[in-house]
Amino acid sequence: MKAPGCTIGSDFLPQTRSSGSARAALRGLLAQNDAALADLREQVDKFDALAEPGAPPPLNRLVAEFGLRSFETLRDWALWTLDHLGEDITAADR
Repeated sequence: MKAPGCTIGSDFLPQTRSSGSARAALRGLLAQNDAALADLREQVDKFDALAEPGAPPPLNRLVAEFGLRSFETLRDWALWTLDHLGEDITAADR
């Protein structure tokens, strides 16, 4: 998932020239991420409703759980970054 105006790599937010543009990119990432999380939660609810009591979860449920945890981690990181983003992020990249 790639936020607009952002290059994902070892230098994650360098194409943003200010904390405002970095914040906009992170908010875009959060919007896409939250939509994916909602879809995954819906799938997980369906898998859980069909599960037989006491049976181990099927592979698709395990994969969905991995997705949930991954997207939740990305969301937590983006929110943390928004809280800690300085006024001028380009100065630290030089």
